[in-house]
Amino acid sequence: MNLHLAAFFPNIFSKYNKLFPDDKPNILLSYANTDYSVEFFCIKNRDKIGSIIEDSGTWSANHSKSLYPGSVTVGGFINYLLTSEELYGYPIFDEAFSFDIDHSDRGFGINYQNYLEMLDAGLSTTYVIHDIYGDEISYFIGQGCKRLALGSAQIKTPAVLDRVLYQTIEAGVSVHLFGHTKLDLIADFPIDSCDSAGYAYTGAFGFIKVWNPKRDGVNKTDQIYMEEYDNTGLKHKISLSNYEYRDDLENFLHDTFKMSSWDLLKANGGSYNKMLVNTYYYTQLEKIVNQIHKEKGFNTFSDKKGK
Repeated sequence: MNLHLAAFFPNIFSKYNKLFPDDKPNILLSYANTDYSVEFFCIKNRDKIGSIIEDSGTWSANHSKSLYPGSVTVGGFINYLLTSEELYGYPIFDEAFSFDIDHSDRGFGINYQNYLEMLDAGLSTTYVIHDIYGDEISYFIGQGCKRLALGSAQIKTPAVLDRVLYQTIEAGVSVHLFGHTKLDLIADFPIDSCDSAGYAYTGAFGFIKVWNPKRDGVNKTDQIYMEEYDNTGLKHKISLSNYEYRDDLENFLHDTFKMSSWDLLKANGGSYNKMLVNTYYYTQLEKIVNQIHKEKGFNTFSDKKGK
């Protein structure tokens, strides 16, 4: 399984690569943000990265207030993919998702039309499903499709995901799960790939995630609030001051990053340092999930994909 880091900052990657040069994080880029990071990841540092996938940017088109209306279009997306391939002489992305502009369960008409437009332009694209209760999945299975992405907001629990994958697994269709990295969703099911910007969001809001081997159960994730401001830790389940494994955390930060919890506070460049710690968590989570998949007999190992 490939776990892709979305909205990945080049400076965080550079710091991470210096510490862990043998790790090759997977990246999800977005057409809504075609800045210098595309060349940074896809060209200058391609040999240091695993899989690079390109999202159409429709989530940003629907939710971001900073985008100009109409700046993200299917025609623009098609032109961007074709132009980048022509410029470099080869497709710079391992996968591009369809232009799913309507994220509701009634968007099949326009989304499918955009999908056909991409195919007609000679592009290879993965269709994004938004209505898991309708006929979308069965339709694409009937067309012989072997790869689908699940972008549906309807997928919130393992039971719902189980219902969806019952169809795809039987048909030999591999699945990308958008916006989910919860262990019970990505480890217990043969998810082929997923993505999340959680490394950045959790860090920006003052949290780090660590894998705590002393925890009972399969999921050993601890999310710790670093108490950016006085007394703010009181309203969080786990904060730095009440963390029972504080000494273990300090040892982990020192041995792995040559940092202490002090370096994770905002006044000391803490936002970026928290993102660095979270990047490590997600890259390790991918390895943990792949081991679980191997033990379960799933054929989803990330070494079969990427470059």
